[in-house]
Amino acid sequence: MGRRAKQPNRQFEELVEETGGVRKALARRIVDRGRSLGLELCYDHSSVGRWLAGEQPQPPVPGLIADTLTELLGRTITPAMCGMTNPPTATAEIGLEFSLSLSDAVDASTALWRNDVEHRRFLQDTSYAVAVYPAASMRWLTLPGPEHPVSMARHGG
Repeated sequence: MGRRAKQPNRQFEELVEETGGVRKALARRIVDRGRSLGLELCYDHSSVGRWLAGEQPQPPVPGLIADTLTELLGRTITPAMCGMTNPPTATAEIGLEFSLSLSDAVDASTALWRNDVEHRRFLQDTSYAVAVYPAASMRWLTLPGPEHPVSMARHGG
């Protein structure tokens, strides 16, 4: 039982060509957009080539790609318009009901597992948050508070 061959991503290819087709520049913009969100991404022109060949990047990268193309093309681009599909995510209700069929139980278990793995990957990639909290806490503790209103009862009014 072999792997299914990937199909070239024609939707993404058309959008990349519309931006000028420079893979290196597109990859750099995606990495910069990710960095602005606190993500450490390592994509280059060969990554864009793999996406064009049909490889699907892991979330949140399809959203970053769509946002970057939106900026470059001046119109709204969604991950679906880029030919980027996200794996199904677990909803809040999944796993709360007993599945009557084996296939439903396997689907629910797989969705829960995948959600857990993606959540861990997201947390691993968001180490920036640790550095932000001390600065925000210190600013909150040291800024002067707002003036408090004084009630009329205190003034013997």
